[in-house]
Amino acid sequence: MVNQYTRIMNNIDTTKLSDEELAFLSLRHKDVFEELVKRFQNRIYNFILRYCSGSNELAQDLAQEVFVKAYFALSQFKPERKFSTWIFTLARNHTIDESRKKKLKYTSLDEPVLEATVASKLANPHQELEQKDKEQVMKKAINKLDKPYREVIILFYLQQFSYQEIADILKKPLGTIKSQLNRAKDALKIILLEYKEALL
Repeated sequence: MVNQYTRIMNNIDTTKLSDEELAFLSLRHKDVFEELVKRFQNRIYNFILRYCSGSNELAQDLAQEVFVKAYFALSQFKPERKFSTWIFTLARNHTIDESRKKKLKYTSLDEPVLEATVASKLANPHQELEQKDKEQVMKKAINKLDKPYREVIILFYLQQFSYQEIADILKKPLGTIKSQLNRAKDALKIILLEYKEALL
């Protein structure tokens, strides 16, 4: 029976399975979990790196710890949930816990990719500025946002989660998430206008 199961698994192309299917199979076949790690390791690492202060090495360590925790907690994963929201919830909670233990501070979001992504999706009130000036202004504006607003900006624009998925990750009502994101966008626009006026 074991050999038959192994033969079946060897013939399955795990790259074509959904995240949820891989999570279910990983309960019986630990090698399958490696495909999930491949799919999410960069996203989880980047999320942690932007979420708390520290070196690349610290973010890598925390990311590895998240995957270890995820593997041993797979039995708690509910199939009706998306695996992505589940593991990002683990990543967020683990990062917050470790930040408190190590007394780390939340980092400034100093990633051009984030600034460019947000800038491309928000009405841009500083269109007249040169590109590198835009990036600097956007970086400063994002850094001035309160943590809850920065958090939803990261999850919505950079990680491209839906409102409901963000609500699941942050354990907040859907209406609260929509309200926070709208307020975050409004706050960004106001800050950007202030920067624009200061440069005129």
